[in-house]
Amino acid sequence: MQGIAAILARLVLPVLLIAFAAPAAAQEPGFLEVAGIPLALPAVGVGLVLILAFLIATLVGQRGRLRAGQAEIERLEFARARLDEVLATAPDGYFRWDLDAAGAIESAQCSRRLAVLLNLYAGTASGIADIVACFETDQAAILELAIDALHRRGTAFELELARAKGPRGETQRRVLAIGSRAGDAEGRPLADLLWMRDITEGASAVERLADESRTLGAERERLRLVVDGLAAPVWLRDGDLALVGCNGAYARAVGA
Repeated sequence: MQGIAAILARLVLPVLLIAFAAPAAAQEPGFLEVAGIPLALPAVGVGLVLILAFLIATLVGQRGRLRAGQAEIERLEFARARLDEVLATAPDGYFRWDLDAAGAIESAQCSRRLAVLLNLYAGTASGIADIVACFETDQAAILELAIDALHRRGTAFELELARAKGPRGETQRRVLAIGSRAGDAEGRPLADLLWMRDITEGASAVERLADESRTLGAERERLRLVVDGLAAPVWLRDGDLALVGCNGAYARAVGA
């Protein structure tokens, strides 16, 4: 309110001084001459009051809009901070690029979980170059191309990447990288996101299962060859007595 009072003093005080000094200079008592036109001082006073009231109403309205705008800014900042904390609780680490309405990058942020996952020296201050450098050279090149396509066209991707090899004897870690673009209901881009998850244990389990499957398949083929080479007929029926398999001797015996 002190700011409003100062503005009003600068605007209105000179006019009031003129109004009070006018009777001494006017040709007729009780009149003020403005641009050669004599005006009654009561009319001048009413006009000044109206001007003062208009100025007060305008300034009070502007101050109210300013407060409302500041409150909205604080609400949006709180909502953004809350969203950041919600994302920080996700089981995967992420790197986020905030975009303007045209899709240009405004800012970037590395999550705490991603910094821990990749053991980034700079922590949450790490840039995308620090993240790419954590992977084998060929894998890093693939990731860079995928990120470039995400920025240019919003193209999503999912990659399984090998971390750079650590000390001898240490298991080489594998990371699942998922890139996606977030937008609003009108399709305007909001952010590009790079999610990362350590899948070393899961990948190892899948590889073990694949190896076991290949081993079992090879053993089954060897057993089939042995049975098929027997001179005695061998056959296999299911619970309904339907023939589901036989060797060569059985097929020759029944003329199949």
